[in-house]
Amino acid sequence: MRDHDEVFRRVMEAKEQYEQQKKEKSMFRFMKSAPGGGATDEKEGRREPSKAFVWAMRAVAALVCIAMIGGIIAAVVLGSKGKNTKEGRVGSGESGENPTQQVSNNPTEGVTGTPQAEGRTLTIWCDAVEGSYMKDGFELALADMRTRYPDVTVNVVTYADVENEYKTALKAAIQEHTAPDIFYAWDGESFKDLVELGQVYCLDNVYANYADVLPEAACGSTTYNGRKYGAPYTFTANAIFVNMDVLRSVGINTVPGTYDDMIECFEALSMRGITPVACATGRGQEWVMGQLLEQLMLKNVGAQTLEAVFRGEASWQTAGIAEAVELFEEFVREGYIYNISRDGGPDDDTVKEDFEAGRYAFYVSGSWSCPELSACESDIVVMEFPVINSRDAGSSQYLTGPVGAFSVYNGSSDKELAAQYAMELAQLVSKYVFLDEGGLPAWKVNYDTTGVDALSAQVAEMTQHANAFVPFGDNTMDINTLMEYTKLIRKAYNGEITGSVFTASMASAAGQ
Repeated sequence: MRDHDEVFRRVMEAKEQYEQQKKEKSMFRFMKSAPGGGATDEKEGRREPSKAFVWAMRAVAALVCIAMIGGIIAAVVLGSKGKNTKEGRVGSGESGENPTQQVSNNPTEGVTGTPQAEGRTLTIWCDAVEGSYMKDGFELALADMRTRYPDVTVNVVTYADVENEYKTALKAAIQEHTAPDIFYAWDGESFKDLVELGQVYCLDNVYANYADVLPEAACGSTTYNGRKYGAPYTFTANAIFVNMDVLRSVGINTVPGTYDDMIECFEALSMRGITPVACATGRGQEWVMGQLLEQLMLKNVGAQTLEAVFRGEASWQTAGIAEAVELFEEFVREGYIYNISRDGGPDDDTVKEDFEAGRYAFYVSGSWSCPELSACESDIVVMEFPVINSRDAGSSQYLTGPVGAFSVYNGSSDKELAAQYAMELAQLVSKYVFLDEGGLPAWKVNYDTTGVDALSAQVAEMTQHANAFVPFGDNTMDINTLMEYTKLIRKAYNGEITGSVFTASMASAAGQ
Protein backbone atom coordinates (compact mmCIF):
# COMPACT_ATOMS: atom_id res chain seq x y z
CA MET A 1 0.00 0.00 0.00
CA ARG A 2 1.35 3.36 -1.00
CA ASP A 3 1.83 6.13 1.59
CA HIS A 4 -1.06 8.09 0.10
CA ASP A 5 -3.39 5.11 0.54
CA GLU A 6 -2.35 4.59 4.14
CA VAL A 7 -2.93 8.25 4.97
CA PHE A 8 -6.31 8.10 3.26
CA ARG A 9 -7.28 4.99 5.20
CA ARG A 10 -6.33 6.53 8.53
CA VAL A 11 -8.17 9.79 7.79
CA MET A 12 -11.38 8.05 6.83
CA GLU A 13 -11.33 5.64 9.78
CA ALA A 14 -10.87 8.53 12.19
CA LYS A 15 -13.73 10.39 10.53
CA GLU A 16 -16.14 7.46 10.63
CA GLN A 17 -16.97 7.64 14.33
CA TYR A 18 -17.19 11.43 14.21
CA GLU A 19 -19.65 11.39 11.30
CA GLN A 20 -21.82 8.68 12.92
CA GLN A 21 -22.24 10.79 16.04
CA LYS A 22 -23.15 13.93 14.12
CA LYS A 23 -25.56 12.20 11.74
CA GLU A 24 -27.51 10.75 14.69
CA LYS A 25 -28.49 14.35 15.36
CA SER A 26 -29.36 15.41 11.82
CA MET A 27 -30.61 12.55 9.65
CA PHE A 28 -34.13 12.66 11.10
CA ARG A 29 -34.93 15.52 8.75
CA PHE A 30 -34.03 13.55 5.65
CA MET A 31 -35.80 10.42 6.88
CA LYS A 32 -38.96 12.39 7.58
CA SER A 33 -39.28 13.09 3.87
CA ALA A 34 -39.26 9.38 3.09
CA PRO A 35 -42.63 7.57 2.91
CA GLY A 36 -41.93 4.05 4.08
CA GLY A 37 -38.30 4.85 4.71
CA GLY A 38 -36.24 5.83 7.70
CA ALA A 39 -37.16 5.00 11.28
CA THR A 40 -40.14 2.71 11.68
CA ASP A 41 -41.40 4.81 14.56
CA GLU A 42 -41.62 8.45 13.46
CA LYS A 43 -41.63 9.90 16.95
CA GLU A 44 -38.65 7.89 18.02
CA GLY A 45 -36.87 8.74 14.76
CA ARG A 46 -36.94 12.43 15.64
CA ARG A 47 -36.15 12.46 19.31
CA GLU A 48 -32.79 13.51 20.63
CA PRO A 49 -30.78 11.28 22.99
CA SER A 50 -31.06 12.72 26.49
CA LYS A 51 -29.07 10.55 28.86
CA ALA A 52 -26.11 12.34 30.37
CA PHE A 53 -23.95 9.25 30.19
CA VAL A 54 -24.47 8.88 26.45
CA TRP A 55 -23.55 12.54 25.90
CA ALA A 56 -20.47 12.19 28.03
CA MET A 57 -19.28 9.15 26.09
CA ARG A 58 -19.89 10.92 22.79
CA ALA A 59 -17.97 13.95 23.96
CA VAL A 60 -14.98 11.81 24.91
CA ALA A 61 -15.12 9.96 21.58
CA ALA A 62 -15.37 13.21 19.66
CA LEU A 63 -12.34 14.68 21.41
CA VAL A 64 -10.32 11.56 20.62
CA CYS A 65 -11.39 11.74 16.96
CA ILE A 66 -10.51 15.41 16.70
CA ALA A 67 -7.05 14.77 18.12
CA MET A 68 -6.49 11.92 15.67
CA ILE A 69 -7.75 13.92 12.71
CA GLY A 70 -5.48 16.85 13.47
CA GLY A 71 -2.40 14.67 13.32
CA ILE A 72 -3.55 12.75 10.29
CA ILE A 73 -4.41 15.82 8.23
CA ALA A 74 -0.92 17.11 8.92
CA ALA A 75 0.38 13.83 7.56
CA VAL A 76 -1.68 14.28 4.43
CA VAL A 77 -0.24 17.72 3.83
CA LEU A 78 3.34 16.64 4.45
CA GLY A 79 3.14 13.19 2.91
CA SER A 80 1.20 13.92 -0.27
CA LYS A 81 3.48 16.58 -1.78
CA GLY A 82 5.15 15.57 -4.99
CA LYS A 83 3.15 12.35 -5.48
CA ASN A 84 2.71 11.38 -9.12
CA THR A 85 -0.77 10.56 -10.34
CA LYS A 86 -1.21 6.86 -11.06
CA GLU A 87 -4.04 4.41 -11.65
CA GLY A 88 -6.66 7.14 -11.70
CA ARG A 89 -5.42 8.66 -8.43
CA VAL A 90 -4.58 12.34 -8.39
CA GLY A 91 -3.34 14.80 -5.84
CA SER A 92 -5.65 17.19 -4.02
CA GLY A 93 -7.10 19.86 -6.28
CA GLU A 94 -6.47 17.86 -9.50
CA SER A 95 -9.76 15.96 -9.63
CA GLY A 96 -11.46 18.17 -12.21
CA GLU A 97 -10.20 17.05 -15.60
CA ASN A 98 -12.41 18.40 -18.35
CA PRO A 99 -14.61 15.81 -20.08
CA THR A 100 -13.47 15.27 -23.65
CA GLN A 101 -16.84 14.14 -24.95
CA GLN A 102 -19.27 16.96 -24.31
CA VAL A 103 -22.75 17.04 -25.77
CA SER A 104 -24.64 20.20 -26.62
CA ASN A 105 -28.20 19.77 -25.46
CA ASN A 106 -30.93 21.63 -23.69
CA PRO A 107 -32.54 18.87 -21.61
CA THR A 108 -36.04 19.09 -20.27
CA GLU A 109 -37.07 15.49 -19.85
CA GLY A 110 -34.47 14.06 -22.17
CA VAL A 111 -31.38 14.83 -24.22
CA THR A 112 -30.70 15.29 -27.89
CA GLY A 113 -27.45 13.42 -27.90
CA THR A 114 -25.18 11.13 -25.88
CA PRO A 115 -21.48 10.34 -25.74
CA GLN A 116 -20.20 7.29 -27.59
CA ALA A 117 -21.26 4.53 -25.22
CA GLU A 118 -21.38 1.29 -27.17
CA GLY A 119 -20.36 -1.70 -25.11
CA ARG A 120 -19.65 0.34 -21.98
CA THR A 121 -20.49 -0.71 -18.43
CA LEU A 122 -21.22 1.57 -15.47
CA THR A 123 -21.59 0.56 -11.85
CA ILE A 124 -23.80 2.55 -9.47
CA TRP A 125 -23.91 2.34 -5.69
CA CYS A 126 -26.89 3.92 -3.94
CA ASP A 127 -29.44 3.57 -1.13
CA ALA A 128 -32.50 2.68 -3.24
CA VAL A 129 -33.37 -0.37 -1.15
CA GLU A 130 -36.82 -1.86 -0.71
CA GLY A 131 -39.00 0.40 1.44
CA SER A 132 -36.80 3.48 1.05
CA TYR A 133 -37.94 6.85 -0.26
CA MET A 134 -35.66 6.26 -3.28
CA LYS A 135 -36.77 2.79 -4.36
CA ASP A 136 -39.65 3.42 -6.77
CA GLY A 137 -38.35 6.71 -8.15
CA PHE A 138 -34.89 5.28 -8.78
CA GLU A 139 -36.24 2.24 -10.62
CA LEU A 140 -38.44 4.39 -12.86
CA ALA A 141 -35.51 6.70 -13.57
CA LEU A 142 -33.19 3.78 -14.30
CA ALA A 143 -35.71 2.29 -16.74
CA ASP A 144 -35.77 5.59 -18.62
CA MET A 145 -31.98 5.71 -18.65
CA ARG A 146 -31.76 2.21 -20.11
CA THR A 147 -33.93 3.41 -22.97
CA ARG A 148 -31.74 6.46 -23.50
CA TYR A 149 -28.52 4.45 -23.26
CA PRO A 150 -29.38 1.01 -24.72
CA ASP A 151 -25.72 0.17 -25.34
CA VAL A 152 -24.65 0.85 -21.75
CA THR A 153 -24.80 -1.98 -19.23
CA VAL A 154 -25.61 -0.68 -15.74
CA ASN A 155 -24.88 -2.67 -12.60
CA VAL A 156 -26.58 -1.36 -9.44
CA VAL A 157 -25.58 -2.19 -5.87
CA THR A 158 -27.84 -0.93 -3.08
CA TYR A 159 -27.10 -0.42 0.61
CA ALA A 160 -29.62 -0.03 3.41
CA ASP A 161 -27.09 1.03 6.05
CA VAL A 162 -25.62 4.20 4.58
CA GLU A 163 -23.91 5.31 7.77
CA ASN A 164 -21.87 2.15 8.33
CA GLU A 165 -21.99 -0.58 5.70
CA TYR A 166 -22.12 1.71 2.67
CA LYS A 167 -19.44 4.17 3.73
CA THR A 168 -17.16 1.35 4.88
CA ALA A 169 -17.57 -0.47 1.57
CA LEU A 170 -16.98 2.70 -0.45
CA LYS A 171 -13.81 3.56 1.45
CA ALA A 172 -12.49 0.04 0.96
CA ALA A 173 -13.31 0.12 -2.76
CA ILE A 174 -11.52 3.45 -3.19
CA GLN A 175 -8.51 2.00 -1.40
CA GLU A 176 -8.47 -0.94 -3.78
CA HIS A 177 -9.21 1.20 -6.89
CA THR A 178 -12.46 -0.73 -7.44
CA ALA A 179 -14.93 2.01 -6.51
CA PRO A 180 -18.15 2.32 -8.56
CA ASP A 181 -18.29 4.76 -11.43
CA ILE A 182 -21.26 6.57 -9.83
CA PHE A 183 -22.04 6.62 -6.12
CA TYR A 184 -24.50 8.16 -3.71
CA ALA A 185 -22.99 11.31 -2.22
CA TRP A 186 -23.75 12.68 1.22
CA ASP A 187 -23.02 16.20 2.36
CA GLY A 188 -20.64 16.51 5.28
CA GLU A 189 -17.04 16.29 6.35
CA SER A 190 -16.29 12.77 5.12
CA PHE A 191 -17.48 13.57 1.58
CA LYS A 192 -15.40 16.75 1.69
CA ASP A 193 -12.42 14.56 2.60
CA LEU A 194 -12.97 12.45 -0.53
CA VAL A 195 -12.99 15.61 -2.61
CA GLU A 196 -9.84 16.99 -1.01
CA LEU A 197 -8.05 13.67 -1.49
CA GLY A 198 -8.82 13.75 -5.21
CA GLN A 199 -11.32 10.88 -5.28
CA VAL A 200 -14.33 12.73 -6.71
CA TYR A 201 -14.61 13.91 -10.31
CA CYS A 202 -15.44 17.58 -10.89
CA LEU A 203 -18.75 18.02 -12.75
CA ASP A 204 -18.34 21.67 -13.74
CA ASN A 205 -18.07 21.07 -17.48
CA VAL A 206 -20.98 18.68 -17.76
CA TYR A 207 -23.07 20.92 -15.50
CA ALA A 208 -22.79 23.67 -18.10
CA ASN A 209 -25.09 21.63 -20.35
CA TYR A 210 -27.77 21.50 -17.64
CA ALA A 211 -27.47 24.91 -16.00
CA ASP A 212 -30.86 26.05 -17.30
CA VAL A 213 -32.69 23.16 -15.61
CA LEU A 214 -30.52 22.62 -12.51
CA PRO A 215 -30.46 25.74 -10.31
CA GLU A 216 -27.05 26.79 -9.07
CA ALA A 217 -28.36 27.07 -5.50
CA ALA A 218 -29.37 23.39 -5.49
CA CYS A 219 -25.74 22.34 -6.00
CA GLY A 220 -24.42 24.09 -2.91
CA SER A 221 -24.11 21.10 -0.59
CA THR A 222 -21.68 19.26 -2.91
CA THR A 223 -19.79 22.35 -4.11
CA TYR A 224 -16.33 22.94 -2.68
CA ASN A 225 -14.01 25.83 -3.51
CA GLY A 226 -16.48 26.88 -6.18
CA ARG A 227 -16.44 23.53 -8.01
CA LYS A 228 -19.31 21.04 -8.28
CA TYR A 229 -18.78 17.43 -7.23
CA GLY A 230 -22.32 16.11 -7.12
CA ALA A 231 -25.51 15.98 -9.18
CA PRO A 232 -28.30 16.63 -6.66
CA TYR A 233 -31.75 15.09 -6.98
CA THR A 234 -33.74 15.74 -3.81
CA PHE A 235 -33.70 17.63 -0.51
CA THR A 236 -35.92 18.95 2.29
CA ALA A 237 -36.59 22.60 3.13
CA ASN A 238 -37.96 24.60 6.05
CA ALA A 239 -40.93 26.96 5.79
CA ILE A 240 -43.88 28.34 7.77
CA PHE A 241 -47.25 26.67 7.47
CA VAL A 242 -50.26 28.90 8.12
CA ASN A 243 -53.70 27.77 9.27
CA MET A 244 -55.90 30.26 7.44
CA ASP A 245 -58.99 29.18 9.39
CA VAL A 246 -57.32 30.47 12.56
CA LEU A 247 -56.22 33.74 10.95
CA ARG A 248 -59.70 34.37 9.58
CA SER A 249 -61.14 33.79 13.05
CA VAL A 250 -59.41 37.01 14.18
CA GLY A 251 -60.27 38.96 11.04
CA ILE A 252 -57.05 38.39 9.05
CA ASN A 253 -57.60 37.07 5.54
CA THR A 254 -54.08 37.02 4.06
CA VAL A 255 -50.70 35.74 5.17
CA PRO A 256 -48.35 38.42 6.52
CA GLY A 257 -46.07 39.89 3.87
CA THR A 258 -43.45 41.45 6.17
CA TYR A 259 -41.94 40.74 9.55
CA ASP A 260 -43.89 43.65 11.07
CA ASP A 261 -47.09 42.25 9.57
CA MET A 262 -46.31 38.89 11.14
CA ILE A 263 -45.81 40.44 14.59
CA GLU A 264 -49.13 42.28 14.18
CA CYS A 265 -50.75 38.90 13.46
CA PHE A 266 -49.15 37.49 16.59
CA GLU A 267 -50.54 40.36 18.67
CA ALA A 268 -54.04 39.96 17.25
CA LEU A 269 -53.98 36.24 17.96
CA SER A 270 -52.61 36.70 21.48
CA MET A 271 -55.38 39.18 22.31
CA ARG A 272 -57.90 36.45 21.46
CA GLY A 273 -56.11 33.91 23.66
CA ILE A 274 -54.53 32.01 20.76
CA THR A 275 -50.85 31.05 20.91
CA PRO A 276 -49.56 32.19 17.49
CA VAL A 277 -46.77 29.71 16.76
CA ALA A 278 -46.80 25.93 17.18
CA CYS A 279 -43.37 25.02 18.53
CA ALA A 280 -42.44 21.89 20.47
CA THR A 281 -40.61 22.85 23.64
CA GLY A 282 -40.44 19.60 25.62
CA ARG A 283 -37.31 17.78 26.67
CA GLY A 284 -35.38 16.57 23.64
CA GLN A 285 -37.16 19.02 21.32
CA GLU A 286 -34.33 21.53 21.02
CA TRP A 287 -34.04 20.68 17.32
CA VAL A 288 -37.60 21.98 16.85
CA MET A 289 -36.89 25.23 18.71
CA GLY A 290 -33.70 25.43 16.65
CA GLN A 291 -35.75 25.53 13.44
CA LEU A 292 -37.46 28.71 14.63
CA LEU A 293 -34.24 30.22 15.95
CA GLU A 294 -32.41 29.50 12.69
CA GLN A 295 -35.18 31.16 10.69
CA LEU A 296 -34.66 34.28 12.78
CA MET A 297 -30.92 34.04 12.20
CA LEU A 298 -31.27 33.50 8.45
CA LYS A 299 -33.61 36.43 7.95
CA ASN A 300 -31.47 38.73 10.08
CA VAL A 301 -27.92 38.03 8.83
CA GLY A 302 -28.51 36.44 5.42
CA ALA A 303 -27.64 33.07 3.89
CA GLN A 304 -23.95 33.66 3.17
CA THR A 305 -23.12 34.82 6.69
CA LEU A 306 -25.20 32.16 8.44
CA GLU A 307 -23.70 29.27 6.48
CA ALA A 308 -20.20 30.60 7.13
CA VAL A 309 -20.97 30.79 10.86
CA PHE A 310 -22.43 27.27 10.90
CA ARG A 311 -19.37 25.89 9.08
CA GLY A 312 -16.93 27.66 11.39
CA GLU A 313 -15.68 29.95 8.62
CA ALA A 314 -17.03 33.11 10.32
CA SER A 315 -17.30 34.08 13.97
CA TRP A 316 -20.37 33.27 16.03
CA GLN A 317 -19.85 36.64 17.68
CA THR A 318 -21.81 38.40 14.97
CA ALA A 319 -24.21 41.10 16.09
CA GLY A 320 -27.03 39.83 13.88
CA ILE A 321 -26.82 36.34 15.41
CA ALA A 322 -27.06 37.76 18.93
CA GLU A 323 -30.03 39.88 17.83
CA ALA A 324 -31.79 36.79 16.47
CA VAL A 325 -31.34 35.03 19.82
CA GLU A 326 -32.87 38.07 21.54
CA LEU A 327 -35.85 37.92 19.16
CA PHE A 328 -36.30 34.23 19.96
CA GLU A 329 -36.35 35.03 23.67
CA GLU A 330 -38.85 37.81 22.99
CA PHE A 331 -41.11 35.26 21.28
CA VAL A 332 -41.04 33.25 24.50
CA ARG A 333 -41.62 36.24 26.81
CA GLU A 334 -44.52 37.54 24.72
CA GLY A 335 -46.18 34.15 24.59
CA TYR A 336 -45.84 33.84 20.82
CA ILE A 337 -44.75 30.23 21.34
CA TYR A 338 -45.65 27.73 24.06
CA ASN A 339 -43.80 29.11 27.08
CA ILE A 340 -44.13 26.63 29.90
CA SER A 341 -41.08 26.89 32.17
CA ARG A 342 -37.91 24.84 31.93
CA ASP A 343 -38.06 21.43 30.24
CA GLY A 344 -41.84 21.04 30.11
CA GLY A 345 -43.97 21.32 27.03
CA PRO A 346 -45.27 19.22 24.15
CA ASP A 347 -43.38 17.27 21.50
CA ASP A 348 -43.49 18.00 17.79
CA ASP A 349 -46.17 15.45 16.95
CA THR A 350 -48.48 16.96 19.55
CA VAL A 351 -48.07 20.56 18.40
CA LYS A 352 -48.52 19.53 14.77
CA GLU A 353 -51.79 17.82 15.58
CA ASP A 354 -52.94 20.87 17.57
CA PHE A 355 -51.94 23.12 14.66
CA GLU A 356 -54.06 21.04 12.30
CA ALA A 357 -56.94 21.27 14.78
CA GLY A 358 -56.73 25.09 14.96
CA ARG A 359 -55.00 25.67 18.28
CA TYR A 360 -52.16 27.61 16.59
CA ALA A 361 -51.98 29.79 13.48
CA PHE A 362 -48.35 29.23 12.41
CA TYR A 363 -46.13 26.15 12.40
CA VAL A 364 -42.42 26.17 11.50
CA SER A 365 -41.50 22.80 10.02
CA GLY A 366 -39.97 21.08 7.04
CA SER A 367 -41.28 19.86 3.72
CA TRP A 368 -41.53 16.36 5.20
CA SER A 369 -44.75 17.57 6.92
CA CYS A 370 -46.45 18.60 3.66
CA PRO A 371 -48.37 15.40 2.82
CA GLU A 372 -49.83 15.11 6.31
CA LEU A 373 -50.77 18.78 6.57
CA SER A 374 -52.28 18.75 3.07
CA ALA A 375 -54.54 15.88 4.09
CA CYS A 376 -56.02 17.57 7.19
CA GLU A 377 -59.38 19.35 7.12
CA SER A 378 -58.05 22.84 7.89
CA ASP A 379 -57.19 25.36 5.18
CA ILE A 380 -53.39 25.38 5.39
CA VAL A 381 -51.01 27.28 3.14
CA VAL A 382 -47.24 27.79 3.22
CA MET A 383 -45.16 30.97 3.31
CA GLU A 384 -41.51 31.94 3.46
CA PHE A 385 -40.34 33.38 6.77
CA PRO A 386 -40.26 37.17 6.21
CA VAL A 387 -37.05 39.19 6.07
CA ILE A 388 -36.14 40.95 9.32
CA ASN A 389 -33.04 42.90 8.29
CA SER A 390 -33.18 43.82 4.61
CA ARG A 391 -29.63 45.26 4.68
CA ASP A 392 -28.10 41.84 5.17
CA ALA A 393 -30.81 39.25 4.48
CA GLY A 394 -33.15 38.67 1.58
CA SER A 395 -36.10 36.66 0.36
CA SER A 396 -35.89 33.33 -1.50
CA GLN A 397 -33.36 31.99 1.02
CA TYR A 398 -34.18 28.71 2.75
CA LEU A 399 -32.89 26.34 5.41
CA THR A 400 -32.48 22.82 4.07
CA GLY A 401 -31.82 19.29 5.21
CA PRO A 402 -29.39 16.74 3.75
CA VAL A 403 -29.31 16.66 -0.06
CA GLY A 404 -29.32 13.45 -2.06
CA ALA A 405 -26.83 13.51 -4.94
CA PHE A 406 -24.81 11.31 -7.29
CA SER A 407 -21.05 11.71 -7.63
CA VAL A 408 -18.49 10.20 -10.00
CA TYR A 409 -15.37 8.37 -8.88
CA ASN A 410 -12.30 10.13 -10.22
CA GLY A 411 -10.58 6.79 -10.83
CA SER A 412 -13.33 5.57 -13.17
CA SER A 413 -12.14 4.63 -16.63
CA ASP A 414 -15.40 6.05 -18.04
CA LYS A 415 -15.74 9.20 -15.97
CA GLU A 416 -16.85 11.43 -18.88
CA LEU A 417 -19.69 9.06 -19.70
CA ALA A 418 -20.40 8.51 -15.98
CA ALA A 419 -20.61 12.28 -15.41
CA GLN A 420 -23.30 12.80 -18.05
CA TYR A 421 -25.11 9.64 -17.00
CA ALA A 422 -25.11 10.79 -13.35
CA MET A 423 -26.56 14.17 -14.35
CA GLU A 424 -29.38 12.70 -16.40
CA LEU A 425 -30.12 10.04 -13.80
CA ALA A 426 -30.28 12.70 -11.08
CA GLN A 427 -32.72 14.75 -13.15
CA LEU A 428 -35.03 11.77 -13.57
CA VAL A 429 -34.78 10.70 -9.94
CA SER A 430 -35.60 14.27 -8.93
CA LYS A 431 -38.79 14.04 -10.97
CA TYR A 432 -39.96 10.61 -9.88
CA VAL A 433 -39.13 11.01 -6.18
CA PHE A 434 -41.05 14.30 -6.11
CA LEU A 435 -44.06 12.75 -7.85
CA ASP A 436 -43.92 9.99 -5.22
CA GLU A 437 -43.87 12.65 -2.45
CA GLY A 438 -40.46 11.45 -1.29
CA GLY A 439 -38.73 14.83 -1.31
CA LEU A 440 -38.46 18.18 -3.03
CA PRO A 441 -37.11 18.31 -6.61
CA ALA A 442 -33.61 19.71 -7.00
CA TRP A 443 -34.21 20.14 -10.75
CA LYS A 444 -36.63 22.39 -12.58
CA VAL A 445 -40.19 21.08 -12.59
CA ASN A 446 -41.13 20.92 -16.28
CA TYR A 447 -43.59 18.03 -16.12
CA ASP A 448 -47.14 17.34 -14.99
CA THR A 449 -47.38 17.31 -11.17
CA THR A 450 -51.00 16.20 -10.92
CA GLY A 451 -51.28 14.05 -7.82
CA VAL A 452 -48.62 15.84 -5.78
CA ASP A 453 -50.14 17.17 -2.56
CA ALA A 454 -50.90 20.88 -2.53
CA LEU A 455 -48.36 21.92 0.11
CA SER A 456 -45.48 19.96 -1.43
CA ALA A 457 -46.28 21.67 -4.72
CA GLN A 458 -46.25 25.09 -3.00
CA VAL A 459 -42.92 24.49 -1.28
CA ALA A 460 -41.41 23.12 -4.49
CA GLU A 461 -42.54 26.25 -6.37
CA MET A 462 -40.97 28.46 -3.69
CA THR A 463 -37.66 26.64 -3.64
CA GLN A 464 -37.43 26.44 -7.45
CA HIS A 465 -36.76 30.17 -7.32
CA ALA A 466 -34.35 30.10 -4.38
CA ASN A 467 -31.18 32.13 -4.62
CA ALA A 468 -29.55 30.44 -1.62
CA PHE A 469 -29.91 27.37 0.59
CA VAL A 470 -28.34 27.06 4.04
CA PRO A 471 -27.97 23.60 5.61
CA PHE A 472 -29.54 23.21 9.04
CA GLY A 473 -27.07 24.00 11.79
CA ASP A 474 -26.92 20.44 13.08
CA ASN A 475 -25.92 19.23 9.60
CA THR A 476 -22.80 21.38 9.55
CA MET A 477 -21.50 21.64 13.13
CA ASP A 478 -19.04 19.21 14.67
CA ILE A 479 -20.36 17.15 17.56
CA ASN A 480 -18.88 19.27 20.36
CA THR A 481 -20.20 22.52 18.90
CA LEU A 482 -23.58 20.89 18.35
CA MET A 483 -23.79 19.73 21.96
CA GLU A 484 -23.16 23.27 23.17
CA TYR A 485 -25.64 24.66 20.64
CA THR A 486 -28.38 22.35 21.94
CA LYS A 487 -27.75 23.37 25.55
CA LEU A 488 -27.75 27.07 24.67
CA ILE A 489 -31.04 26.84 22.77
CA ARG A 490 -32.62 25.47 25.94
CA LYS A 491 -31.05 28.22 28.03
CA ALA A 492 -32.28 30.88 25.63
CA TYR A 493 -35.79 29.44 25.80
CA ASN A 494 -35.59 29.52 29.60
CA GLY A 495 -34.44 33.15 29.50
CA GLU A 496 -31.20 32.31 31.29
CA ILE A 497 -28.76 33.99 28.89
CA THR A 498 -28.52 36.99 26.61
CA GLY A 499 -27.84 36.92 22.90
CA SER A 500 -24.25 38.04 23.43
CA VAL A 501 -23.64 35.27 25.97
CA PHE A 502 -25.10 32.76 23.48
CA THR A 503 -22.76 33.87 20.69
CA ALA A 504 -19.71 34.08 22.98
CA SER A 505 -20.37 30.56 24.25
CA MET A 506 -20.78 29.25 20.71
CA ALA A 507 -17.56 30.96 19.62
CA SER A 508 -15.74 29.28 22.50
CA ALA A 509 -17.21 25.87 21.65
CA ALA A 510 -16.18 26.33 18.01
CA GLY A 511 -12.65 27.26 19.03
CA GLN A 512 -12.91 30.80 17.71
